[in-house]
Amino acid sequence: MGEEGEGVIILSKHIIRPSHRANQGGGGAKNGRTIHLNAFDLTMICLSYIQKGILFQNPTAQPMQVIISSLLSSFTAAIDHFFPLAGRLRATAAHDDDNTSSSLSISLECNNQGAEFVHAAALSVTVSDLLAPYLIPTIVHSFFPLNGLLNHEGLDKPLLAAQVTELADGLFVAISLNHVVADGTTFWHFFNTWSEICRSGTNNSCPPPYRLPFRQVQDLVRPVQLPSVQECFLHFSAESVAKLKSRANTEMGTNRISSLQSLLAHVWRSVTRARGLRPEQETT
Repeated sequence: MGEEGEGVIILSKHIIRPSHRANQGGGGAKNGRTIHLNAFDLTMICLSYIQKGILFQNPTAQPMQVIISSLLSSFTAAIDHFFPLAGRLRATAAHDDDNTSSSLSISLECNNQGAEFVHAAALSVTVSDLLAPYLIPTIVHSFFPLNGLLNHEGLDKPLLAAQVTELADGLFVAISLNHVVADGTTFWHFFNTWSEICRSGTNNSCPPPYRLPFRQVQDLVRPVQLPSVQECFLHFSAESVAKLKSRANTEMGTNRISSLQSLLAHVWRSVTRARGLRPEQETT
């Protein structure tokens, strides 16, 4: 392909779509499943994609082409487990019957349009070139796919992309992920899943089921006699809560303790006192 920018040459690009198997059942991408976004998701609409990368120095003795091929095939397999990330955002306008007002909703469409995998090279750049400076070299920005995109551009751009950039003596693996459809936890979940599949060929991070030393459920079940208790409602007036909040902030020399925190602390202290615990006894 030979695209070039700031010393980085794009060697190839692939659009990766979930397999036919990943699309089966549960209204998968094949069935055009729509995932509606919530208000918190939509606060990210004007922000940038999540972008993180990992730098490796001379990863293995294997030929680089073998490494790239392994990363591509494992990325493809990982997409099967995260098939919504191969979709696109969709904006839907709605109008009142009298056309006096209108609204807009944005959803995630599992339409199988694909994630992107980019193979690039910056063979004049060494690992030390990246690590030695105090400030991150500007060329690093070119190691990321979909660079500069805002989340709303996921309407017609990939929501997920990976770029593997060959260096003179290393490898830089980067991911860009639309922040509207995923948070940091999901980002690293995908990255770790991809890594595990690349290393082992499978995604077996789920531990085996715990095996209980019983033949049947009836052997496990034991009658539990709980003491009889009475339940009640506790009501705290606004004035009482305000006093608790004021007292808590005064005692701690701050103004950041909320009404809820003050009330919960008061309830916890009262419960602990009623339990008659020894002063040195720890409790949770």
